[in-house]
Amino acid sequence: MGGGRSPRGTTVSYRQSEYSATKQRGLVQRASLAFAGVGGTILLLGLGAQTTAAADYSSPQVSQLSSIGARYGAQPATALRYPVPPGAYFVSPSGSNSGSGRQSSPWRTVAKAVSSAPSGSTIVLRAGTYHESVTWYRKTLTLQPYPGERAVFDGSVPVTGWVADSSTLWHVDGWKTTFKQGGRPDLVYNNSLAAYPDMVFRDGIPLRQVGSLSQVVADSFYVDRANERLYVGSSPTGRAMAASTLSRALYLNYAQNSMVLGITFQRYATHPDLVAAVLGTGKGLFFENNIFRHNAAIGLSDMSDDSTITNNTFAYNGQMGLHSHETDNVVIRENWMHHNNTERFKLPGAQGGLKVTAGSNHLWVDNLSEQNYGCGLWLDRRSHDVTIARNVVRDNSFRGIKAEVSARVIIASNLVLRNKTYGILDNESNGVRIWNNTLVLNGRGIQATDSSRRSSDTTFPKDVKAMAIRNNIIVDANAVWPKPPALLAIEDFTRTRTGSQMGVTADYNAYYRTGTAPQTLVMWARSGGTSLFADLAEFRRRTGQEVHGLGFNRTPAPFVDPAAGNYRVRLGSPPALAGKPLPPDIAAAIGVPSGVPVDMGILQ
Repeated sequence: MGGGRSPRGTTVSYRQSEYSATKQRGLVQRASLAFAGVGGTILLLGLGAQTTAAADYSSPQVSQLSSIGARYGAQPATALRYPVPPGAYFVSPSGSNSGSGRQSSPWRTVAKAVSSAPSGSTIVLRAGTYHESVTWYRKTLTLQPYPGERAVFDGSVPVTGWVADSSTLWHVDGWKTTFKQGGRPDLVYNNSLAAYPDMVFRDGIPLRQVGSLSQVVADSFYVDRANERLYVGSSPTGRAMAASTLSRALYLNYAQNSMVLGITFQRYATHPDLVAAVLGTGKGLFFENNIFRHNAAIGLSDMSDDSTITNNTFAYNGQMGLHSHETDNVVIRENWMHHNNTERFKLPGAQGGLKVTAGSNHLWVDNLSEQNYGCGLWLDRRSHDVTIARNVVRDNSFRGIKAEVSARVIIASNLVLRNKTYGILDNESNGVRIWNNTLVLNGRGIQATDSSRRSSDTTFPKDVKAMAIRNNIIVDANAVWPKPPALLAIEDFTRTRTGSQMGVTADYNAYYRTGTAPQTLVMWARSGGTSLFADLAEFRRRTGQEVHGLGFNRTPAPFVDPAAGNYRVRLGSPPALAGKPLPPDIAAAIGVPSGVPVDMGILQ
């Protein structure tokens, strides 16, 4: 980003001044600023047809870099060099709360530091583990690690004193830790214990919670609250056993312009009603190079206007990686979200890599969201004026990118691969513009869905309206559900409107079937049902859509080298320079000139 702060933690002088004037749409100016310091290139390494193995966060020793380049997610803590300003306060696991808090006499706890340091202070954490739950209120503080050192907030404690009941069952007595239990039927469906946030770890690997002693098997645990016992089904002998005893790591309560930099937050037993292991409210919060992993609900929930969330890693959290609600002017950039919703919360509820509700003037750019159980990137519930650009969204078990009951959304130049159901979904949203995305082997490539929900709100009518689909490349479909698979699907479940009456227009898109599947190329809403088109020419003739579209059967995809992760189109292939010239706001969102010939598919 611009604004005087280099990415990846080299300085700490960044503030949000370039976004202060964007209470209206304003995304063209913001996008131009956003890409000024990025260099206009996405690393697309290891994005071939086979899923590249991501770093395994189930292991206590893991790489902190994503499988497709260090651009995404947090840098290793030992590589960070945040400057320590004069007058900073220090905390160390070997310190004392009776000390001065200066470098030669650090405090022992972060709680002591945030209560003692005046607003505007920087708090530096020395290497080690901090088993704490910390809140600060109406203070501006910066929390960062000492250069080259790794600081970890850990909600778990070691557990010893195990007794063998049999060769397959062990217990420890006196386990009195309890958390809020159950509830939230709106979220819990796939796993009845999802809202029971207890967590146990064996050599850093989480065990699976079961609901009764008789269900305990290898790699599982059971909490017997009545008898204050904790049971496990795998031998604890010679193993590092730990269990969570805290629900939340940080609560930044109206902590205007505070920054959290380069810290790991793990193993907090957060009930969904408490939302997240780290919760921030107020204005101007900044999160960079942090790791949020193995927390029972959400890793980070940002409820702060004018905030920036950049270069963080969200992995193996119980419900989702990152969440934001009722926030204005937010930048979410270069984060890595993977393997979230380990507790299998209900797919139609709230889960996956990222979900934002009631957000406005958001910019989501250059993120990697992959292998989440649920959605990759999800925009919902009266969000508006949002740009989702240049992200990689792949191998998620539900939707790839979803815009639901939202308005004025740009979805541009995203690489969307192998998501189980829909690659990009417009669910009852108004003014979604889908330009220059490349979609390969999703259940359906691009989907628009209307149902019987209605609203008198003209901005959010709960209808698909003014949906423009331009310059996309859609290759093959591989659906288990929904059926039938299709490259483009426009559906009105009320069976009363055609796709054109829904305000959907499709042109300048390229459709590739490398073999004979799927049989259905396009599904198009019609009065009384849905028409299925196997042929692009017939779809054009019957609907007037895709006048400039391209359709290919039994033709290899036109990419330079997908096995090596290069999904740009080949020079001289039919989609090269065959796209519609971009309007200024779309061009700014992607970071390319407007009004000139462009390729179909991703441009950056």
